[in-house]
Amino acid sequence: MAQRPAPYRTSSRTAAPRATPDMFTEIATTRDGRDITQPWVRGLREAKDPKLAMAVDWGAYDVVFNDDQVFSTMQQRIGAVIAKDWNVIAGDDDDARAEKAAEAFDDTLKALPWDRITRKMLMATFYGYSVAELMWGHREGLIDLVGIKVRHARRFRFDDEDRLRMLTPLNMQGEIMPARKFWVHAVGAADDDQPYGHGLAHWLYWPTLFKRNGIRFWNIFLDKFGTPTAKGTYPRGASKDEQAKLLTALQAIATDSGFIVPEGVVVELLGAARSGTADFEVLCRYMDAAIAKIVLSQTMTTDNGSSRSQGEVHADVRDDVVKTDADDLTDSFTQQVARWWTDLNFGPDVPAPIVRRMVEEEEDTAQTAQTDKVHGENGWVRTEDSFRDTYGEGFVRRGAEGDPGGTTEEQRKRVDAERPAKPAPKTSVTRAANDDPKIAKAASFAAEDDRHDDADDIVDRMIAEDGYRVATSLTGNLIDQLLAADSETQARAILAEALGMMDEAPLIQALARAGFAVQLDAATQAATVVTE
Repeated sequence: MAQRPAPYRTSSRTAAPRATPDMFTEIATTRDGRDITQPWVRGLREAKDPKLAMAVDWGAYDVVFNDDQVFSTMQQRIGAVIAKDWNVIAGDDDDARAEKAAEAFDDTLKALPWDRITRKMLMATFYGYSVAELMWGHREGLIDLVGIKVRHARRFRFDDEDRLRMLTPLNMQGEIMPARKFWVHAVGAADDDQPYGHGLAHWLYWPTLFKRNGIRFWNIFLDKFGTPTAKGTYPRGASKDEQAKLLTALQAIATDSGFIVPEGVVVELLGAARSGTADFEVLCRYMDAAIAKIVLSQTMTTDNGSSRSQGEVHADVRDDVVKTDADDLTDSFTQQVARWWTDLNFGPDVPAPIVRRMVEEEEDTAQTAQTDKVHGENGWVRTEDSFRDTYGEGFVRRGAEGDPGGTTEEQRKRVDAERPAKPAPKTSVTRAANDDPKIAKAASFAAEDDRHDDADDIVDRMIAEDGYRVATSLTGNLIDQLLAADSETQARAILAEALGMMDEAPLIQALARAGFAVQLDAATQAATVVTE
């Protein structure tokens, strides 16, 4: 049998590992010509996508975006992000400086058209990257953002030192852009060696190309066979004039309702099988489905024919894609713009604010409340922090400070004052008083004795709060059903059915407490009678 290796133990004589200079140096860089996945870079870096090779402006992808299905699905994907609310949170909840920076940055974004900026920057999911120019200014003593203008990404390139350059007609190698001036958002790449990202347009190129060609051939088909093509046959040896007359007659079919031909001339109409139309339609629908799958990772939120359950599953898939887009943009914005803004105004040691889109589905508080009720019956309750996180602000405990209904004591007095007077329960003492004048006299003395007021209050409160209130909620109309029973057998059946539908533990506890309260009341009244 194989033996287990001995556990690794660090000897007290073994020296602690030390940091080496190589740990703090980038080794697998793409700037030194050692990257075997791309040729030696001189000047500008080019995208790895071969469809963009030798293309100065990368305009091939603009044609892809002109497709109706591409535009519709991109609108759905981007619009789902924009539709969500956003807020600014501190980079560190335990740092007062981060909290202050987050409050100031929240005012900054509220002064900007943040949704419109987000919509344009999210086009990085299509092209691979987006570039926005930051317009810096001054506001309330801060070096603040007074505008963010999204530029066309094709105007910018990265050089062999990963510096951003802007192409101009006079300098196609690009002018080096200043630091902390442009926000670059790149997505979709499988590694960090691709500064231009990898946009959806790369995968949408062929489906849209096939669809365009399919529609073009479909139009030719309809133009050619929508109205049958006329075919004329002329006899051998026909002169040029006779052939011209026949051709003129055939051309008249397209515009005239009637035409004439010389005797002996044969005219035929060429048609086509109608199934050819369906083939073109199938091709276009297939490409539309492929486009939806690429952009949204599903198809049923754009096409008909799916069940409700399937549509909900596909909608969840789309929501996952939307959340990814929102988080990617947040990370990019925090690492660049928010970090630069914080460095300039609060210092590099202060955590940068974070802008979050609340893309998570809102919790059904009604269902949560029902779940909390079930847990409460089993003895589990939420903490105050958990309650506020789930149900939000604006709640206080009944009877606590801030309760609009007053404290518990004030509520009890108000309820007692508003409760209609009820006749005293007929206890054994009360029934005895009705039969014996001496006991009645003693009971009247006891009722006038102030020494028993405190005991009466305690008994009444125990009965009202701890006994009958709980028991009544558990038994419901059980007593009425028992009173209406015709026999002992029927009463037993009613009890068996009621006890099978309820949790007997709370009922037993409530009845015990209620019984104790009644016994205490009777004992107090009896003691009063005996004493007197």
